[in-house]
Amino acid sequence: MKGGDFEREFSKRLSIWFSGRDDVFWHTTGSGARATSRRKTGKDTEGQHGDIFATCEEGKPLECCWSIELKSGYHQGKSSRKLKDKDGAEVKVYSRWDILDLIDSTQKDPIINQFWDQAKRDAELSNRIPVLVFRRNMRTACICFSRSYFGELVDMFGYPNAIVIQVSKRICILPLKDFFEWIEDIRPILKKQGIIEKRKVRR
Repeated sequence: MKGGDFEREFSKRLSIWFSGRDDVFWHTTGSGARATSRRKTGKDTEGQHGDIFATCEEGKPLECCWSIELKSGYHQGKSSRKLKDKDGAEVKVYSRWDILDLIDSTQKDPIINQFWDQAKRDAELSNRIPVLVFRRNMRTACICFSRSYFGELVDMFGYPNAIVIQVSKRICILPLKDFFEWIEDIRPILKKQGIIEKRKVRR
């Protein structure tokens, strides 16, 4: 599944999970690139950090809380190259990668680390919580949070009935479908945290 297709599919799944409708969230034009460029010149661009934005007021509480970064992986041998999605947007094609790269990879900075670091940077620019959603080729999607934020979710909703991988003291990863089944309604924690007034991102 190419990047644009993955973004569209996730947008619909997130919308249904959050509201019961399929049109509350959509993928950001240029995947946040416009916001990054404007930030370099000292200009803010509301709703354009990360890969997902709310299309209506119903989705604003989550948009104000989460900065969502989407990544899809493809196996193209030892190198990476670029393709285009259905809209003609350029999609980077990554060489094979997985979570075990953090343990046994010869890469100086494994790709999964690069993905998380980018999610953190975008979240810090918009003062939100970083959330990474990734899908490797021919695999199911996973969702990734900082360990501190995952702990907040556990405090509110109990531990999920799912396999959760904790990577050192940085991040926790679990299957996206298990996350959606674990937390049926996340709005209570958004209200508890006072997300509408925005807060400092917790690392």
